[in-house]
Amino acid sequence: MPCLLITISLIHSHIWLILVQMLFHILLVRCGLFDWYI
Repeated sequence: MPCLLITISLIHSHIWLILVQMLFHILLVRCGLFDWYI
């Protein structure tokens, strides 16, 4: 049971990490800083 909880928490943190990266990417594009970011 603890292993299952740890796995779920890891998956959730991974999903949040992807969401944050996506939001950051969208903000960069909207601000016109995408060219500088690359």
